[in-house]
This record gives sequence, structure tokens and C-alpha cells, in this order.
Amino acid sequence: MPDLYTAIRDDHDEHRALLSSIADTWEDPARRKAWVRFYTEVKSHTVAEEEALYSRLLAATEDSTARETAREHEALDALMEELNGTEMNSLAWATKFKKLQEDYLHHIEAEEHDIFPRARREIPAGEIGVAGDQFVQRKAEARRLAMPARRGDLEELED
Repeated sequence: MPDLYTAIRDDHDEHRALLSSIADTWEDPARRKAWVRFYTEVKSHTVAEEEALYSRLLAATEDSTARETAREHEALDALMEELNGTEMNSLAWATKFKKLQEDYLHHIEAEEHDIFPRARREIPAGEIGVAGDQFVQRKAEARRLAMPARRGDLEELED
């Protein structure tokens, strides 16, 4: 199993690729499939990240940057839910998606460049492997619950 930082960074790389694919895709089925995958992956990633990384970091320090970065998850989640309720081929969806893309890319850059170094100073090195295992396991459990409710989206993801 990868260590915690590698597991999270690998997810971030996948999320970057999915965001790019969604932005570059105008065909509804291809865009919808990429969106459903992004949505599901980010929702499950966030749950696992909060438990494996942020809970440890915030237990070790009262770092306001870590607290603020963790709170960003709520705003990103709300924006993703708005996108789920908006017609995908509309200008409103494109505008909201652009904001999500910018905000999410900023968020993961902050995690990788600000939060990871802070966590490396505060979380004992011996916990990083265990935390990586916890992250991977919790993400798999959360993935089931993160699936969009619309049956058509589920069928497309299964294809």
C-alpha cells in the first residue's frame, strides 16, 4: 500500500486529468461519464482524506491553515451538488464547472504544497503507512455511498 501522501497525490493526479477531460469534452455521454467518475472519486477521496490526514493533523496542532483547507471541502462539495442539479449542456453548468475547476485545483495545490509539509512535521513518520492504508480502505468504503442518485449516471459509470 502507498503511504498517505502518495495515495492522496495519486488521487489528485487522477482528479486533474478528469477535470481536464470534462473541460475538453462537449459530447454529453463522454462528459457525463467523466463527471460521474470525478464526482464519485472526489466525494470518496474527501471522506478518506478527512479521516486519514486532517484528523491526525488537527489532533496534533491548532494550525489555522489546515483547518481552513479542511473547511474548503464543504464549499467544493456544495458546488458539486449544484452541478449535479444543473443541466450539463447549459451555460450555467459550464460557468459553475469552471469555478469548481479553479477552486479544486487551488485546493489540491494548497494541500500538496502547504498541508503536506505541515503534516510531515506533526504526524509521526511511523503513522504514515498506517494512515495510507486507512485512506485507501476508507475511500473504497465511501465510494459506494458517493455514487450519484440518478440511475442513468450509475449505468453509465458501470459501462
